[in-house]
Amino acid sequence: MSAPLPNALRERFQHYIDEGLSGRAAAARLKVSAATGSRWARAIRQRGGA
Repeated sequence: MSAPLPNALRERFQHYIDEGLSGRAAAARLKVSAATGSRWARAIRQRGGA
């Protein structure tokens, strides 16, 4: 199992989502997997934060 990704990366991801990017597009910009991007985007929609 890999180490958790830093909170700063999650904050940058949320900023991209707030700008209107999809989870997949935001993940590509930050060079994380598309699966991580979709999971974080779902968390943002459901809970308001990654």
